[in-house]
Amino acid sequence: MRISRRTSGGRGEYELAEYQGLHLRKADLFGHELALRYDSDLLRMSGINIVEQGGKPRLRILDDSTDVVQLHRQIAVSLLLPDPVREDVALAAGEPVIRRGKYAIEHIMLKGIDPVQSRVELSLDHLILCNATHQAEKLTIRERLNDLRRIWENSGTLPDEIAESLESHRVMLTGGEPLGQASVRLVQHLEQSLSDISADMGVVYTQGSDTVPVLLEALHYQRPEPALTLEDIDTTDFELRRRVVAEWKRWANTRGPASVRFRRLVRDAYSSTCLVCGAHFPAVCSIKNAGVDAAHILPWRAYELDHVDNGLCLCKLDHWAFDEGILRVVQDHGVYRAMVREELADIISHVDHEFSINRIRENVGQIPRNRLPADLSNWPSPRFLELLDTYL
Repeated sequence: MRISRRTSGGRGEYELAEYQGLHLRKADLFGHELALRYDSDLLRMSGINIVEQGGKPRLRILDDSTDVVQLHRQIAVSLLLPDPVREDVALAAGEPVIRRGKYAIEHIMLKGIDPVQSRVELSLDHLILCNATHQAEKLTIRERLNDLRRIWENSGTLPDEIAESLESHRVMLTGGEPLGQASVRLVQHLEQSLSDISADMGVVYTQGSDTVPVLLEALHYQRPEPALTLEDIDTTDFELRRRVVAEWKRWANTRGPASVRFRRLVRDAYSSTCLVCGAHFPAVCSIKNAGVDAAHILPWRAYELDHVDNGLCLCKLDHWAFDEGILRVVQDHGVYRAMVREELADIISHVDHEFSINRIRENVGQIPRNRLPADLSNWPSPRFLELLDTYL
């Protein structure tokens, strides 16, 4: 039992096939709207009718004036797949198979078909996907739904724009109404958002490809913790302690979805402007990633503080200098200052007199108030800044 793609005159369309053993007459199917059953909890009307054409049961949209999309596109949207095509000429070659506008749903395999009053209920089992090279990649409906539900349930740990699109998708899918162009745009918007911030999430994603494996990876992504902790190091071993703190900070900034939220909140609070030098490097136009970082004041592994007041928005140079302990931010009576740790600068200059320490010194001094977040609760915590010195 299946619905299969057929090419006719270069334009593909879908028809019901291999239904003879169901003890149904064609007349039992014609004129009925298709309802798609994904599992026992999820049934959707399609707005698609079964009509007789050339003696075969073909699929047609009930009302051509609506924006309801064809059945294969509705199934793709429901399963958070990129938009497929029907025509052979549009199929691409190679890997991956699933790419927007470059692959087709060759067969929609069914495990049951049941005429119920004015509709025909189709129980979906799996899809056979293809492109010009690969003709039989299987996607199981039950497994895909399990993945989707896992993503929905944990979407709150993902960046806000991703989480919002996933919630919209969940609401849309469980609504039961036929899906139209808005649903296709929603999935494409999610693809765009994921492409824009995938680097921040610690994953690799190419726009237009399947989002689900990447979202699952993001939800489980976690860089291994550094092998050493400060407790493992003698308090007099200044150099090793400094390097361990820097390593923990780098790890904290690549911890996956939780750190993504922290980085974006900090960047937003500071309007993507470096607190120390005032450089403004937002994501804009074709630049997908901001040129400023969110640095933890206190190492995340020690306090698990992904709060904005435990963060500083810094450009790449100042972030590096802060992580390495060269640059410090201090607060005194409500005034924030950037300073170079001169004892470390002396050591560095003694080892390498050409080290560009003066480049870091260029922006030391009082930090203008307008570089601090508008919300006072997001200002760097004086207590955290003081505690940081105990790690060095």
